[in-house]
Amino acid sequence: MLGAIAGDIIGSYYEFHKIKTKEFELFHPESKFTDDTTLSMAIAKSIVDDEPYLYNVIDFGLRYFDVGYGSGFKKWLKGEEHKPYNSWGNGSAMRVSAVAWAFETEEKVLEEARKSAEITHNHPEGIKGAEATAFAIFWARKGLTKALIREKISEKFDYDLTRTVDEIRPEYKFEVSCAKSVPESIICFLDSDSFEDAIRNAISLGGDADTMGAIAGSIAEAYYGIPKEIEEKIYTYLPEEFKEILEKFQKKSFEVFKKYALEIAISEKDIERMGGTVSANNLRQTFQLVKELPKYHDEREGEILVQFNLCIDLWQKALIRHNGQALNFVTYDTQTGIPLAYIDQDLVAKAWFYASKAHQEQKYPRDDLPYITHIGNVVLEVMAVSPWIRDENLAIVCAILHDTIEDTTTTYEELLQEFSKEVADGVMALSKDETLTTKKEQMLDSLKRIKKQPKEIWTVKMADRIANLGKPPYYWKKEKIKAYQEEAELIYTYLCSANPILAERLEKKIVEYDRYLN
Repeated sequence: MLGAIAGDIIGSYYEFHKIKTKEFELFHPESKFTDDTTLSMAIAKSIVDDEPYLYNVIDFGLRYFDVGYGSGFKKWLKGEEHKPYNSWGNGSAMRVSAVAWAFETEEKVLEEARKSAEITHNHPEGIKGAEATAFAIFWARKGLTKALIREKISEKFDYDLTRTVDEIRPEYKFEVSCAKSVPESIICFLDSDSFEDAIRNAISLGGDADTMGAIAGSIAEAYYGIPKEIEEKIYTYLPEEFKEILEKFQKKSFEVFKKYALEIAISEKDIERMGGTVSANNLRQTFQLVKELPKYHDEREGEILVQFNLCIDLWQKALIRHNGQALNFVTYDTQTGIPLAYIDQDLVAKAWFYASKAHQEQKYPRDDLPYITHIGNVVLEVMAVSPWIRDENLAIVCAILHDTIEDTTTTYEELLQEFSKEVADGVMALSKDETLTTKKEQMLDSLKRIKKQPKEIWTVKMADRIANLGKPPYYWKKEKIKAYQEEAELIYTYLCSANPILAERLEKKIVEYDRYLN
């Protein structure tokens, strides 16, 4: 839900100062929250306090009257009878994000999205816009790939999501209908490479900037998470009432998730009762829940971290009791049981052979072993956390190839031809630019490029440094060892949000590295 608020605040200025570029000041001095945030708070409060959507939409609408509502909604607010007025506008979609976080099945999310919309927007397109937005958020937070999200929405809602932002931008104009703004907002997410990029995409279309930013941002939050600096900034714009609702909603949504998890999770007793085995469906569902839990991790809520660790333990026990046959780290659609992602053994084998050949003459300086030993250690670090990686294949292949451009004669173009643009881009970001003068400049430049890549690439960089934080080569002086430790601290600072498990492991390795300075 914070994603919708961020998109609204960032887009507020540009709704009336339209731009057709992604290069703009993210938080303009005149940025503010508008109707998108206000009515999102109304829907969230209804969920938290178990009150009718209508009641809080009217209450918040009247108390925060001058925040940019459309003329139809204003007239409805002032009327004596608050009956739906057949609106097809995107106001139904801008306020729906809380619904997608508060309920744990596709059917319930769609039902509540419809209820939240039809109090005002009972036109089929108004309802459809709210449902499609909630549907996208729900499946993004459940871990579906963008390709599958695109496919599911296109099939269910008959939206054309084949276009790109660059194709839409030149001719796009201000549009408040769901039919002509919701699909475009979803594309802004699908065509992005980060949370911020999704919002920049939406605002760069030059349309209903705050609402399209809110819709794209709400989906992007579920998929990427929100950078800490953006989250902290948006809180500075909000009244205390909104902050309190957000805190209560966060707790409420986790309680709902936890209740759902307990209903379908596998307990040790259940496993024993089943004679040491578990049903494939329950194992799939538990696996999916474990993948989703990091999205609820919040340092302010210790209980969440405890539950996270318990669920990891539960999944590991289920895996062991199931004789390791957890479908080879397959991620399953919890509704259909259809595989969503898997480790492509042929692709991994191809990458391993490629890296082995590229590094065949090299030794790992720490132990004077073949360099492929180090590559294997990095891959093992990544595979150990693969249940919490969205695209396991990208992470593992980039882990195998991560040093090929930097340390061999391999080129970006060769990786592009042999593998994919995603792999080539990832390995290039992981490679230091040796034309820069100092090691620190090279590392900072690489980290900035890694930050623009998917989280899988961040994970590879952390795994690489974990693997390297063993005993340093005998010829390293203390100054070199200290500089290497400081580099590791820099990596942690930049990339720790990608994977909490690897981040904790990297932090521990950094502390332990002190022994080589004494």
